[in-house]
Amino acid sequence: MWRIKVRNLWGMHNGPGELFDSGSYAGHIRGIIFCVLGFIFVWNIDSIMQWEHSIFGLEYKFTAGQQRVSRFWAVLICGGGGFFSIVNIGVLFYRRRSAIKSAIGQWYDKEKLTSKDLYGDEDK
Repeated sequence: MWRIKVRNLWGMHNGPGELFDSGSYAGHIRGIIFCVLGFIFVWNIDSIMQWEHSIFGLEYKFTAGQQRVSRFWAVLICGGGGFFSIVNIGVLFYRRRSAIKSAIGQWYDKEKLTSKDLYGDEDK
C-alpha cells in the first residue's frame, strides 16, 4: 500500500496514528494541545457563529440552551481526551522506568556487549 509522508511542524508522520502516538511523550503532548485547541473552539462556538453570521449578514439564532449543550460536549470530549493523555504520560513514565529496572542484571546488561553476544555473528 502506498504511504504518503506528510511533513508538518513535528516531523514526518503517516497520519493521526503516528502524530498522536500513544507510545511517546511527544504524541501525548500533541494530544493535549489538540484537546486544548478543540476545547477553546467548541466552548466559544456561539461567539464564532455570531461573528460568522455578522460577516455574511445572516440571522443569528443560538440559544442559551444550545450554548450549554456545546459547552457540555466541550468538557466531555476535549476535557476527557486531555485528561487521558495526562494519565497516559504517567503510565508511560512508569512502564519505561520499570522496563529499565527489569533489565538490570540480565545477560545483556554489560558494558562490553558485542554483536556476537546479541546475534551470534562476529563484529563487523
